[in-house]
Amino acid sequence: MIQGRNIVIKREGDRLLLPTKIRKEVEVPANAPSNAFLMCRIISYDETSGTLNLKRSRDLINDSHFIIAIEENSDLLIPLNIIKVNFVDLPSIFASSNHSQANANYKKDFSYKASLLREEYETHKEREENRKVIPKEKETINIQIELSINELKFLDGKVCFEHYISQIHRKASFEIKNPFIKKEFDSIKNYFPKVLKINKFAMGIQFEHLDGKLLNHECTSPHILMINDSIFELVEDLYISDYIVNSSSDEIFSLDEIALESSKKIGSDSIKDPNWLLNKLLASGKTKHYYHLRYLSDKHTSTAFNLKLTGKPLSFIFLLTIPNGFCLIWETYSTDEATYVWKLNNLDSSHLESIIEEIVDRIKWLRNKNKMDYLKEKPDNFTRIEHNYFGDDLGFKKWKAQLEDYIFKK
Repeated sequence: MIQGRNIVIKREGDRLLLPTKIRKEVEVPANAPSNAFLMCRIISYDETSGTLNLKRSRDLINDSHFIIAIEENSDLLIPLNIIKVNFVDLPSIFASSNHSQANANYKKDFSYKASLLREEYETHKEREENRKVIPKEKETINIQIELSINELKFLDGKVCFEHYISQIHRKASFEIKNPFIKKEFDSIKNYFPKVLKINKFAMGIQFEHLDGKLLNHECTSPHILMINDSIFELVEDLYISDYIVNSSSDEIFSLDEIALESSKKIGSDSIKDPNWLLNKLLASGKTKHYYHLRYLSDKHTSTAFNLKLTGKPLSFIFLLTIPNGFCLIWETYSTDEATYVWKLNNLDSSHLESIIEEIVDRIKWLRNKNKMDYLKEKPDNFTRIEHNYFGDDLGFKKWKAQLEDYIFKK
């Protein structure tokens, strides 16, 4: 039965909170007292209008009484569709002899429960204060992870990466020192897994954390430490193969330009030297024109003309000094195409540069599927020497004899 029940109401601004576990509130009526907490007796409940009629008691109460009232009245009030409350002016609920003993018992029970609540609050407060005194200890964690090469960033003297640490609920940055590593390696880092024959880089991370903060940390990797001089030569070989031997460029470059550009790109001091790069390109076993290219590179007049390279496919343009002047020779790296030879007879060095530029431009044109048209013209002071790959020397001796017969004859 709801009528005659005592409840506690809490005021928050322009809202009155009923003592229910699920928040149930109504608008403060015009005749409501200004107290923060009100102990009231339920006079009646109008189901049609959803109005709860209350009579206020003069007892002094606080938040602890409201908490107890929630436990006492929640099940009673939640099912009701209470839209508003109304404070009615009736004789004091404690004046009636019929209710005096009941109210006395209610007050006594309320006082006892409030006392228990205060005791529980003080005990909880004491536990919290004691917990604050005891400092938290930092925790040391060791984890093993594997990362792909694309997750690594190469910088001078180190490799950096980010990894999510569940203990601190965020990503953290880590680095592994290696004095051999340069920032330029980041552009060729895809070669390192190939040379090391691994799919992913193993990492060991040790770190300390406290209250979600990362403290000291250290990271190691046996794979990162393997990047040194002993494997870098293989990395250079892969780079040279991809970006020079298998170049798809239609342009013609000097060997000096390619060496300098490559050195800047991959951070290799060795590749900066054109002679070193040429020796790499002409290493024995890499091309069936090995002997031919070695012969031409030894005879090349580098003081008058920088050795030039073309791509798609790789080929070389050499300048040789002959008795009557000079000879420009175009030779492919390993394709079966013939050697193209131009004699520049009775030509002094002052006119050499412009004539060479004309022939280099002609070679660009020839490489664009115009060789047959050029041969039909039967140009002067020009010949081509077909390759014959029979024998241990892959036809070199025969080729050399034909070349020298042409360039040295008057």
